[in-house]
Amino acid sequence: MPLDDAFQVETPFDADVSLGSLITATFPPDPGRQREVRRLLDARANPDLPDMFDALVELFSHWGERRCDLRFYVNHGAELTLDGRVGGWLAERNGPGLLDLVIEQLPTPLEYAVHRGYADDAGAALRWLEETAVLFFLWRRSGAGSLCVDEDASLAQVLHRLDDLDYVSIREGAAEVSPCGEQHLAQLIAEAESYVERYDLFSDVLPGAAPGSHRFGTGRGVDLRVPVYEAEGIDPLRAVFLLRMYDSSLEEVAGSDWKRAATDSEFFRDILTPVTDYEDVDGEALDAAIEDGFMMMEQAGTD
Repeated sequence: MPLDDAFQVETPFDADVSLGSLITATFPPDPGRQREVRRLLDARANPDLPDMFDALVELFSHWGERRCDLRFYVNHGAELTLDGRVGGWLAERNGPGLLDLVIEQLPTPLEYAVHRGYADDAGAALRWLEETAVLFFLWRRSGAGSLCVDEDASLAQVLHRLDDLDYVSIREGAAEVSPCGEQHLAQLIAEAESYVERYDLFSDVLPGAAPGSHRFGTGRGVDLRVPVYEAEGIDPLRAVFLLRMYDSSLEEVAGSDWKRAATDSEFFRDILTPVTDYEDVDGEALDAAIEDGFMMMEQAGTD
């Protein structure tokens, strides 16, 4: 984007400061220190700067919560390290040095699940995703016959893990879903249906000013399902993935290349973006929305 349209602020730091320290000082989590930075913004030159600052503060907050990963680059240049000194990256110009940064935001649903205690590690979460996806895709293509185990090394590893779990039967180099696997899938689908029945209302919430004033299903609300899952003690990574499987979006995104997709970590990170990319809402407002939503469902059930 043109430099005139980008976020700009003059900071009182010298060229010896590290990039990490500069970011922490410029976008601090403390509201009082944020007000100090806002006073440095030239809103007359660019009236959007305060809103841009708030958006960047939120971005760095999400980074600290493991809701995303950030990578930093000199514009049209090299990737930067947080411990590197900014002096070596300043563009030459008259007056203060210019640090022209580009920030790349990457989804981190697996790391977030670990950070929140829903998984022991990202590898364990990925293995569960792979196994569930391969089992599901194999089941969906059951009319096409068994699958040759040796046609893809990564896929073969997952199939052998499923065989160990008794979800897949491998005979003479061919794999097919076992009765135990079909039962397991039926349980997962029933679990997904329970999430739809109980929480789909929260996919469209128009917040009100007080308890009892939230509106649902207006087409103008925000999706609060992931915060509601967490408030209800539900693993959001598991819930979002099962819903992706249930509503066919898993198949639609994977397409005919499902064998590669089902063993590709980037595929899972992309389809699980809603796990971390959701509207921020404070605890009291979320509690009020949950109470209003459940009351609305209870009233609808008694009518």
